[in-house]
Amino acid sequence: MLAERPGKEEDLSPAFGPVLWAQLYEQAALALARRLETGKELTPRRAAEIVAGAVPAQVGHWLLNRLTQLGWLDADAHIPFDVLEEPGCPPDLCGPPRELVRLALFGVGGQGIPADAKHREAVFQQVCGDVMRETRDLQSLQQAGSRALSHPDVQRDSILAGMVRGFLLEREMDFKSRQQERHPAEQAGSHLRHAFGDRVEDRGPTKAQLQSAFQKQRMEFEEQSAQFEETASRAALLQMRGMLKRHPEQIDKSALEECEEKHAKLVARCDVYRQQIEELTQQAVDAARRGDQKTASWTLRRMSAVHQMRPMLLPADRFAVLREQIIRAGAEHDHHEALRALASRERVVAAEIKKLGEVVDRYHKAAQQLPHDDPRYLRIQAQYERAVAEIRSHDTEWLAELMIELDTLLEDLEDASGQADTQVDRFITSVRTALHRLRKEIQTIRREQAEAEPRP
Repeated sequence: MLAERPGKEEDLSPAFGPVLWAQLYEQAALALARRLETGKELTPRRAAEIVAGAVPAQVGHWLLNRLTQLGWLDADAHIPFDVLEEPGCPPDLCGPPRELVRLALFGVGGQGIPADAKHREAVFQQVCGDVMRETRDLQSLQQAGSRALSHPDVQRDSILAGMVRGFLLEREMDFKSRQQERHPAEQAGSHLRHAFGDRVEDRGPTKAQLQSAFQKQRMEFEEQSAQFEETASRAALLQMRGMLKRHPEQIDKSALEECEEKHAKLVARCDVYRQQIEELTQQAVDAARRGDQKTASWTLRRMSAVHQMRPMLLPADRFAVLREQIIRAGAEHDHHEALRALASRERVVAAEIKKLGEVVDRYHKAAQQLPHDDPRYLRIQAQYERAVAEIRSHDTEWLAELMIELDTLLEDLEDASGQADTQVDRFITSVRTALHRLRKEIQTIRREQAEAEPRP
């Protein structure tokens, strides 16, 4: 380990080298991702502390000190998304440490911000519409731009902030182009650039500045495409198209054509992946309906991993809908199973009562038709006595236990309509009536036998 040197701009890059910095970044990104699995959202300072704690102590100490000295971890800090690419970025934060610093500063993609592409696109369209309505010249553009960048969603979402900044820069270039056409000799300085920290000469954007702005949009496009952020990459592509349309001499057309081709491939890949997600959902639904909970659960976990890793392919709202379909299919299977269990138990009890009734009826007829010393009578009498004992065991306590058993099956059934409750009530009533009829028939048999006995 290196000895710690005093100085607020200590540069650790030469001591560690690019390869080690990349390893430190991967190590810190993994630690931060694991922490987010339990909390989903972190404050900027807490995220930076987790990153610092995942790397060697000297690097972590240096990282927290530098970000604190710059005020970038303050609760009310407003940090441009491209601060680490700006010319004024501290030298010790650029180069190999840049990505680790970015991770500590902005966290992983999607932390604490709306991850839904529809929401981001809606806010972007709203903000851009407000700017278009409120701007007539560079001065009004400066005021509208300040309001746009102060929007709460824009400040929370670095991707959205980049989209808005690109739009504002394009509007500024548009105003400057019109001004040059009207007054070639009078070229106003960039109000937006002075307002947001850039220093340029008062002669409009140069070729180098235009190419730099185009390159930033291209980097944004490449980054969002790599993350399957289809909406954000399309927004960056639209900005690049506008730049080329207004400044065809200064911007390389082939670079835009290359990005157009990449975006078309990205859209095609996203469509394929979304189709695969739909097919995966159908597999899970079919498995759940068959009662194959193991397959359904495994498929649902796989879809959850896709949602976590690629939220643009499977946004939270869509994932919730698909998950509900799978759960509903499993619930339908459980409902049918519970219904079958309830019906099966009722059939068993009904068959038992019917069999007892048949034994009693058969004995009643045999007692009237067969001699009491006939082997057939004696066999039927033995069956009757066992049936009588069983009917006696089907007393009030037995009936209460049956009601509890059926109520438990009803809970598994989860029948909100109440039809199953009505069916069970009718069944219990029919069982009670049947047992009452059997007891009366047994009493009748006893009375007839008593009357048939010779009196002394």
